Amino acid sequence: MWIELAIASALLLGAYDFFKKIALNKNSVLMVLTVTTALSALFTLPFLVTGYEPFASGSFVPWQGEWRLVLKAVLVTLSWLTGLAALKYLPLTTAGTLKAMRPVLVVLFSVLFMGERLNGWQTVGVLAAFAAFFLLSAASSREGIRFTHSKGVWYMAVSVLSGVGSALWDKWIMQAMPPIYVLSHTNLYIALLMLVLFGALRLWTRTAVAKEASASSSASTSAPKAASDTASALLARDASQPLVFDVNLLLISLFISGADFFYYLALQQEGALLSIISVSRRLSVVVTFLLGAVFLRERNIGRKALALGLLLAALLLILFGSHTAFLSAVQNFVDSF
Repeated sequence: MWIELAIASALLLGAYDFFKKIALNKNSVLMVLTVTTALSALFTLPFLVTGYEPFASGSFVPWQGEWRLVLKAVLVTLSWLTGLAALKYLPLTTAGTLKAMRPVLVVLFSVLFMGERLNGWQTVGVLAAFAAFFLLSAASSREGIRFTHSKGVWYMAVSVLSGVGSALWDKWIMQAMPPIYVLSHTNLYIALLMLVLFGALRLWTRTAVAKEASASSSASTSAPKAASDTASALLARDASQPLVFDVNLLLISLFISGADFFYYLALQQEGALLSIISVSRRLSVVVTFLLGAVFLRERNIGRKALALGLLLAALLLILFGSHTAFLSAVQNFVDSF
């Protein structure tokens, strides 16, 4: 049952990424993230106090060690914020494939910093993933995207690395806290962080514009300067833009809440393997890729599909090398039909 839940989570994640891309056509990065995180926190509000009880061990004490969840919220917020910024500059097919590199880096960082060792299957999988990265780079260059100079790629790099940090942090906090407790409290802290960030940037932008207007009116010999010039940072410019009603904001919150719910529910199943669930969720890139190709009519699909196929093969190799139980889990899933 748990592998079916992981696949359901992956499907919802793919739809979540697609609607994020669509939502950015009407609202700024900061507005999309602020509104959707607030809605997600609202959806998980019923679990905030009592939702953990059916899943908690006898030694669990609520509201202790909350700093661990605050740190997780900071990492997740940074990952989401830079990931959304990357979508502003990258095609969905490119951004989705880059994002799917995350579990590969989790495996690699586990080797470098946590004393783990790769077996033969995992080594081939990591090498294949990096080969897929270079294939994607070559395909994207035909769209004028140079990986070493693209602002979107750098934003995505920060998003992936902060996401990796969050995943590695999860390995520790999930041993001490029930999953539903982590989900509801993290959503709360993310929403609070975004509201504070949004309010501070909006206030700073308005103050800067007011000062500029005052300086311009007092200098009769000089032409007024555009207000947008006073806010060179992307987030500051975004904070000055008004909210445009868009049903996609609600869909984003629903899909990410559903994806996380299935993810945590899968973790609760007997015999569930966290490594397989985590990598399986990255298969959401297939949904993202197909939606981007069909509905957004993005270019160089054939070349990117080759990179995506190689990356999927890399993920399967890592899964196979991570657990001998992987094949039996897949067989059980096939037999269920």
